[in-house]
Amino acid sequence: MNTLTNEITRELLDAVGNPAGLEAVFQQHSHSKGPFYHALAQATASLTEHFSTLAQKCKEAEKEYQQRQQQAKGTKQELASLEQGRVARPKNSQHLRGR
Repeated sequence: MNTLTNEITRELLDAVGNPAGLEAVFQQHSHSKGPFYHALAQATASLTEHFSTLAQKCKEAEKEYQQRQQQAKGTKQELASLEQGRVARPKNSQHLRGR
C-alpha cells in the first residue's frame, strides 16, 4: 500500500545528503503536516537503524584491522628472525661441511 506517508518517507530518504532535494520535499508536502511529520519520524528511525548498523560494522572492521596489524607485526618479527638465521647459517654450514 503506497500511502502519502510512505511516499514522503521514500522521498526524504532519497534526498539524504542533498539539501536542495530535502528542501523540495519540505516545500512539496508542507500542506500535509500529519503525513509529513509521520514520514519524517519514519525516515529518522530508518536512518538511525542504518547508522547503527554502519557503526557496528565500523567497530568490527576496526577490531579486524587491529588483529591484522598484530598478525603483520608477528610476521615481520618472524621474517626478521629468519633473515638473521639465514645470514648466520652460511657460516655455520661451511663450518659443518668441513668436518
